[in-house]
Amino acid sequence: MRHKIKAASTFIKTLVKSPQAIGAVMPSGKKLCRAMVKAIEADQNSIYVEVGAGTGVVTKELIAAGIPPHNIYLFENEINFIPKLKILFPDAHVIHGDVQFLQKHLTALGVGKVSKIISSLPFKSLPQSVVNNILEQFDMVLKKDGKIVQFTYSVNQPYSETFKQQYGFEAEKQAYIPQNIPPATVWLYKRKP
Repeated sequence: MRHKIKAASTFIKTLVKSPQAIGAVMPSGKKLCRAMVKAIEADQNSIYVEVGAGTGVVTKELIAAGIPPHNIYLFENEINFIPKLKILFPDAHVIHGDVQFLQKHLTALGVGKVSKIISSLPFKSLPQSVVNNILEQFDMVLKKDGKIVQFTYSVNQPYSETFKQQYGFEAEKQAYIPQNIPPATVWLYKRKP
């Protein structure tokens, strides 16, 4: 219980400091986290990149689904979340950095292509140029049969039609979680056959 209160406190402090970067009013709920992990299909041999790791609520569900922590690369741009992530997940790779340089960070760690990307980034509140840069990075680091899972509070798909056409992805709505605060929808992106 103390961990939940401390995590919520860190989240709220960071939200007040950088509301656009966080893009949420509180950490994702357990049902949303589980829906994201279910959509991405846990595979113990795959390399997972989680972007916008925040307080680690999705990471906990990835590990609970049987994914070895050493196969998880956690990216977080907000420095306030990094110490907690390192304490909670000592065997995962915690990276403080801008996801616009995802490939550079992964290459520096000896990682080439990855199988799965789990994103909690607030795409609807980011500048379009930043969104474009991040999605280009996703395409660059993702294997041909790789998958991206993304949640959104919007009624529309989180990624544009341009992204799907330019990089050859298709989108599937996986789950709607009305119990989340605010309600959220999980989308899965994979390359067209």
